[in-house]
Amino acid sequence: MPELEQKHIKAIMGLDNPQVPVDPDRQIIYDRVHEKLLSTANRHYEIWQRRLFPLMDDVTGLRKAIEWQAPFPIPSPTFSEAQENRLIAMLKRVEDRYPIPVELRGKVEPGIEIHLKPGTLKQDLENFCSSVADRPIQQFTLNYEDIGKLEVIPLHLRPKWINIQPILDFHDPFSATPKAIYTFDVTHSLGLSMKDIPAKMMVEESLKTGKLKPGQPISEKSSGNTGVGLALMGLHLGYKVILYTTDKSSQSKIDRLKLLDAHVVVVPEQAEFSASEYGSIGGSISRYVDKKLGCFYINQHGNINNANAHFKITGSYIPPDILDEITAFIAPVGTYGSFVGLGGFFENYMAMDRNRGRNIKRIGVDAEGGVIHQISPDERRTMTAAEIAEKAIPHGFQGFGGKEISEYFHPLLHLDTKFVAVTKDEAELCARVALPLLGILGGQSSGAVYSGIQTCLAEGTINQFDTVLAVFTDLGFPYADILYQSS
Repeated sequence: MPELEQKHIKAIMGLDNPQVPVDPDRQIIYDRVHEKLLSTANRHYEIWQRRLFPLMDDVTGLRKAIEWQAPFPIPSPTFSEAQENRLIAMLKRVEDRYPIPVELRGKVEPGIEIHLKPGTLKQDLENFCSSVADRPIQQFTLNYEDIGKLEVIPLHLRPKWINIQPILDFHDPFSATPKAIYTFDVTHSLGLSMKDIPAKMMVEESLKTGKLKPGQPISEKSSGNTGVGLALMGLHLGYKVILYTTDKSSQSKIDRLKLLDAHVVVVPEQAEFSASEYGSIGGSISRYVDKKLGCFYINQHGNINNANAHFKITGSYIPPDILDEITAFIAPVGTYGSFVGLGGFFENYMAMDRNRGRNIKRIGVDAEGGVIHQISPDERRTMTAAEIAEKAIPHGFQGFGGKEISEYFHPLLHLDTKFVAVTKDEAELCARVALPLLGILGGQSSGAVYSGIQTCLAEGTINQFDTVLAVFTDLGFPYADILYQSS
């Protein structure tokens, strides 16, 4: 491994200063990922580090580099030919959908972006609302069935032996213990994220119930993935979309939203607006804009269809033969949609399972600093939303580890639900060092879930008898400017 990368990994794991005590959880990730990389995966990783990471902002160039490499007698960038072929197929789908679907390129007028700053808050918002109101609605016919389409794929299958030779089609040496690990391939979905599924259902159900009126703008607080899904729905159905995010979101994610005609309000995370400025707009940026433009606020944190979408739709993508084998389920805890929805799906499945007594382990992964890890289970049931928000600690994740606990999350607060805390550095380490070698290019939350798997393996929560479903909700391309750098 290049010396720079070794220093980088040690630095972000906090293991390069002998005077600082080593955090046991960080040592787990370091041992399981970095040491295995040195002993098993170094030759594969060097290809990514030297030749492929520099191409992460060029999907076509990345695919061609992998394809051109394949015929030569040199190491593959993945552990198996099957993983490499699958990665190439995934990249071909990404080419057609990133940053926006090919059928929209050159046709959509980009949305409006505003970065708020102290001193001119009200005037900036007035100008933004006026500009958005004057913009005509854009509408394009999309392949509607592809919004939220998924496929379950193997990340790791325990090797099968034929004539004393191992068949390692999908092998993960970092996670060799479990019987199998499966995940969802999100490249089949038009927005390249699992969040397309709840975005689609939340809009559909709001229309069915009459809460969303014809021509009424849609608004939401989103750092990217849900926003992309809502923007796609807006373009297909003919609705303006207004999104609120913070300046910790990468510019590439904001640019992608604008290319889908979403209008983006960027609020400084450490905003220092005066009391009089907030008072001049009624105390809330989003409520002020929503009222001015007459928006319908989707409210993904409090919208039951965020979870219902995963309960009814995401679960249906799991093939019956794999569903019968699953013994553990691990997912990120962001807006709680996938964790609550799929958690409820497995609860319902276990209740109907012929094999009485079967249990599926539920594991939630949250940012270290997110409110789940700052509050005891008993406190979660009694504290107000404002009291909960005060417990959150800044952590640097984008769209992950929030300050809210959805009311729909409470039914899953069982004693047998385990939560794993992951730092941003650990998540990005796994997304950069481990997942590409397995033929998966995941974003921050996907890296966090993979880091959670390593912790659970080391602690024994996941063992050699388990078949795991791991929820990787996003791809790494929107994070290319922060994930795939050497220093």
